[in-house]
Amino acid sequence: MKLKTVFFAAAVAVASLPAQAATYSFSQGGFDGGASVTGNFSGVDLNSNGFLDYNSGEISSFNLSFSGGTIVPAFSLGLNDLAGLVYQLNGTNFIGDNGVFNTGEGIVALGATYSYFSGIGPLGVTGGQIVDASFNPLTSTTSLVSVTAVPEPESFAMMLAGLGLIGLMVRRRLV
Repeated sequence: MKLKTVFFAAAVAVASLPAQAATYSFSQGGFDGGASVTGNFSGVDLNSNGFLDYNSGEISSFNLSFSGGTIVPAFSLGLNDLAGLVYQLNGTNFIGDNGVFNTGEGIVALGATYSYFSGIGPLGVTGGQIVDASFNPLTSTTSLVSVTAVPEPESFAMMLAGLGLIGLMVRRRLV
């Protein structure tokens, strides 16, 4: 009985922790010369609408790297370059397959030399595009941005603690 009380108290303590930013990694291939975009972003759905939205102040970190192809060399963009990012939580694992032009999912990152647009929100179509400083299209892809949630260390610790408690309960029943 005492073990159940400890487990319940631990569950209540974890549930009362403040929301932390979830981290997501993303990638998009299919650019000229086999080039691809990779990166990550973190955010918290502050308004509980089921989306992470840069314009609502919900994105806390952003990094993007373009591997370089035959037309556009490698470049990187960061949070200071981000002009827009919308990702639907609990939807598909892609950016750019939900919504309509100007309101749907997508990423817009504006660099001094090269900029990146992807998704139905900024482009009106699925896929991605690299443009120059004058917004002339240089290379594009029809591939969607694939998104994967990155497990936080706290999640692993909680899982291990749960497995340990289950093992302890099984052991006590066998004794």
